[in-house]
Amino acid sequence: MTVVFDLVGVQNRDHGERGIARYVLNTALEVERLAPGLVDHWLLRGDMPVPGTLEPLLSTGRARLLTADRSWLDVGEGGVFVAGSLFELDEPV
Repeated sequence: MTVVFDLVGVQNRDHGERGIARYVLNTALEVERLAPGLVDHWLLRGDMPVPGTLEPLLSTGRARLLTADRSWLDVGEGGVFVAGSLFELDEPV
């Protein structure tokens, strides 16, 4: 079973160090601390800044940039996608 954890909420230019971003970051760090390797892919956007606070997760070698066609993102049958934040404040509605 593939597990993908969306870290895009941590990449917000205006709120990347507080609120939802802090919640997403701390949740991801604790998951990795308690169950190293459980998450197969830490998902990031290539067009947004990657804060230094993500270094512990980047150093796992499992960070992946979200592609426009999402071709690599196949969690397969029974896979899990963790949406850290359902809304991105930098995106127009």
